Amino acid sequence: MGFMAETGLERVLRDLRIFRIFEGANDVMRLFVALTGAQYAGKHLQQVANEIKSGGISTLLGQVVKRATGGSTGSNFAAVVDPALTESASQLDACIKEFGKTIESLLMKYRKKIIDRQYEMIRVADAAIDIYCMIATLSRWVVD
Repeated sequence: MGFMAETGLERVLRDLRIFRIFEGANDVMRLFVALTGAQYAGKHLQQVANEIKSGGISTLLGQVVKRATGGSTGSNFAAVVDPALTESASQLDACIKEFGKTIESLLMKYRKKIIDRQYEMIRVADAAIDIYCMIATLSRWVVD
């Protein structure tokens, strides 16, 4: 039992202190997820930039075409899910495409200062978690 009673106001106050710690840990994990993903995307963008700087005209043209046409992420979940789920899979593909464009624009805008943009990164993490949940849901669908 300790120094706090298990009922009443003491219990509520104890639980509230624990909830703040728990919520803080969740926010730290969200930032970790977002910054880890941004780091991967940043390395890819850096590689593309280095190729363009070293005279990679095909890389430059590829990037111009990708941006001009809206570029595809390469994901096509509609082709691999049950036909009843093609609309949901198409929405997932659209979310992935928009997510990629958002990450890229944030990295180009803030560069290394992205670390200081916690509000944006938490939103990015929430979007990544939502996309993961969408993928998990579509992959678990079993038609009887």
